[in-house]
Amino acid sequence: MKGPYGTYMKSKKRTQRQINQTSVAGRLLIEIFEAIKHTFPTEDSPVMIWKYGHEGARRIRDVQEKKRRYQALKRLESRKLIKINKVAKSFQVALTEDGDYQVFSLKAKQAGFLYNDIVCLVVFDIPETHRALRKRLRHLLYDVGFIPIQRSVWVSPYDVSKELVSLFRKVKAHKWVRVYNAKEIVD
Repeated sequence: MKGPYGTYMKSKKRTQRQINQTSVAGRLLIEIFEAIKHTFPTEDSPVMIWKYGHEGARRIRDVQEKKRRYQALKRLESRKLIKINKVAKSFQVALTEDGDYQVFSLKAKQAGFLYNDIVCLVVFDIPETHRALRKRLRHLLYDVGFIPIQRSVWVSPYDVSKELVSLFRKVKAHKWVRVYNAKEIVD
């Protein structure tokens, strides 16, 4: 046949038959797949390794990982959780106050339970002049699973005492907040 780009043959459409998994060919195909999976234990696809070699695939993976980390840093900076400063030929990365709260929240959600009916007790008396801090503290405690006993007394079964003390020192609220590991005494 003649077409606009020269002579070409009309190709026949082929349909691919399914291989039965119990057939010799099916079992062989599965064995090849398993061998490839064990031969290339990295996250790289065998095609990438065949095309670029082990070293090339590793370099590509490293570049992709570096790009993902850079994008994640930029997202954290745009959310104002970190501050990036360029100093000479290097960068300094520091957590902002919002970043400190977010780190505590992540750690608290991974914390284990306290044993023997002991609870983490947070008591605070923050002055009216620092109303925003008080509101933020209540919101944070609620988000990580604390239960209010009173408006300024909160309790949790999670082991987050050390993280809370560290957070309150960083945000300069430690003079108004007390953290205890306590056990209720019942008759």
